[in-house]
Amino acid sequence: AFMNKKIFLTLIIILSLPIVLFPYDLLNIPISATQMAIGGEGGALFGTSNSITANNAALAGFSGKRFSISFLKYVQSINIGSFEYFQGLQGIGTVGANFSYCNYGRLTATDEYGNVMYYFTPQALLLNILYARSIIKFMDIGVNSKIGYTCIDTMANMFIAGGINVNYRIEDLRLGLTVDNIGVEILKGYGIDGVDIKYRISSSYALAENSYIFLLDLYYDKFNKFDVSCGLQWNVNGTLIIRGGYKNSYRELQYDSSSDIIAGINVGVGINTKKFQIDYTYTPMIVIGDAHRVTIGINL
Repeated sequence: AFMNKKIFLTLIIILSLPIVLFPYDLLNIPISATQMAIGGEGGALFGTSNSITANNAALAGFSGKRFSISFLKYVQSINIGSFEYFQGLQGIGTVGANFSYCNYGRLTATDEYGNVMYYFTPQALLLNILYARSIIKFMDIGVNSKIGYTCIDTMANMFIAGGINVNYRIEDLRLGLTVDNIGVEILKGYGIDGVDIKYRISSSYALAENSYIFLLDLYYDKFNKFDVSCGLQWNVNGTLIIRGGYKNSYRELQYDSSSDIIAGINVGVGINTKKFQIDYTYTPMIVIGDAHRVTIGINL
């Protein structure tokens, strides 16, 4: 029993770090390099380069097949990966799925004297299933259902959730509304917070035939409260894409209010062809290190 208390205290220390070990991290950490580069949201991004998890309504008009894989080298030895596939079905819409996996690195369980008893690796899994289609000429809708599992040593959580995205297109302007992570826990082993519903209002505007896309997202959840992200995507020549964004919720990663003005900034670059797309994003997370994201997408 005392050893379990030691594990609990160890976890409390982990939970107090800037990057927290919550049961539902995979619902909130952007894995796609594209999504993070434009500020971590992208709820009204044009086209299919974004992730199912970011704005599935944007995939409503997709007519082909696409597979992508993303890898996130996170801080504190955390590694996250995802696999994604979606396909357009004529007269039906777009269907797809995203599977994400998180490895939090190795932790140590000790006895009351500090002796190492064994090692364990907290893990998280999330399956996200998508359906999207156009409902009227200028409006697209996407719905998702999710099932997730997390475990820390002998403690485990499981939940089911869902959400809806709506995009409205007015020439070069796209507006988005999202209500996501509506769910319940079906297994509760640790943590005090349940699944956190997220509300988001998004906008994007394209100039020069989509050469420049400006994005702004306002969102609310219990953890971040009201927050904002913004981004810019520059299609340089049809192949090279440069992105930049700001995620306001990362502001607490600053050492102080006057230094580290790059807290919350993300920069990314992408190579886009008819057959494949490769994206990379760098996120300086100041006091706790750097994060690197790579996404490779293939049109089948």
